[in-house]
Amino acid sequence: MRKTRNAVRALLAALAALIVVFVALVAASQPSGRAEEPSEVLEASEDYMVTAADMQLPELPTGCEATAIATLLRLNGVDASKTDIADVMPKSDTDFVHSFLGDPYSKNGGCCMSLCAVETMRKFLVGCSLIGYETEGYDLADLPTPCVVWVTIDLAEPQGPLKTQGAYSMFYPSHCLTVLGVDDDTVRTIDPLKGYEEYPRDKFEHVYSVLGKQAVYIGKE
Repeated sequence: MRKTRNAVRALLAALAALIVVFVALVAASQPSGRAEEPSEVLEASEDYMVTAADMQLPELPTGCEATAIATLLRLNGVDASKTDIADVMPKSDTDFVHSFLGDPYSKNGGCCMSLCAVETMRKFLVGCSLIGYETEGYDLADLPTPCVVWVTIDLAEPQGPLKTQGAYSMFYPSHCLTVLGVDDDTVRTIDPLKGYEEYPRDKFEHVYSVLGKQAVYIGKE
């Protein structure tokens, strides 16, 4: 009888030890907190995961160009932030073609044209097998994607020109965004004010045309 009790005790002790090991293994297999959750992702499309890095606010109230260029660089594997671009971008109180007019960190800042954007972008491509290109006059469907284009906020009807410089004109409310793709009826974009956004192609093409069909993109040297 005593042998039987001892055997039962030994069996129970072995089972208890197995339970402890099992619980430890289960706990180790569970995710630890939220570490692996993509909490920084604001929106996702089939093309891209939009994060706060793609949004101009709050740092750059008028820095849509810098923000869109940074997004374009990252889409091409180049590590650059919107503030990196804004800091390097030349600034002027009069020239909006080769410089940013005003300060992109200010709500009273202006804008820049594709020439300023591409020259700024090229500074981040030194030593790469990539180069920044600037185009004017290309139809939307003929642009390589991804690319950055000039339109207006919410595709509002362009007001102006408010200012001209050579062949360039400034319209209100000027806006830059990154085009991911052009479909039959829609244009898929990363808008620095909205995140991932799809716009009607006909309206997009109209505004893009009024603003001079300006675009910048990255390609092989």
